[in-house]
Amino acid sequence: MRNSFNFNDLLILLGAAGCVWATVREARGRAIPQLHVIVPSLFATLSALILLLLSAAAPPQPTNWEIALLVGLLVGAVRGTWMCVRVDHQWNLVLLPRTKDGWTIALGFALLVTIAIATPLAGGAGAPYQVVMAIGAVFCAGFLVGRAGAILIRLRVLPHFQLRGGY
Repeated sequence: MRNSFNFNDLLILLGAAGCVWATVREARGRAIPQLHVIVPSLFATLSALILLLLSAAAPPQPTNWEIALLVGLLVGAVRGTWMCVRVDHQWNLVLLPRTKDGWTIALGFALLVTIAIATPLAGGAGAPYQVVMAIGAVFCAGFLVGRAGAILIRLRVLPHFQLRGGY
């Protein structure tokens, strides 16, 4: 059991904060640059990977986090496929619907990561909780990656829609 905050914890928390920050503009219903669609998934993936590799004394069984990742990817890809996305090919902007799914998943990811880091620091039996939180974080990262991938694939075939205002 560890009882100190280290540099890896800081990297994980910064990645979670970056993931939430990157979804705020989308949640407000504002146009974003096309490549900005993948930014939350990058932050989440890096943070989840660090958390998974460094989780407690016993890392989760490969089948547990692999299943969580695959389910997250599948659910995210389905969500990204069904979203009503508008794209401005001239200015390379994307307007996602004003739904809160990406922002909610990013907040859930940040909460899971925070609990996974805080539980061992509080002096509790953190190993089981940290593993469960890491698996939940992998699911959230998988969802964001699957959704971003489906949206980016669809951008090529979507018709042009004039978006007013820039980014």
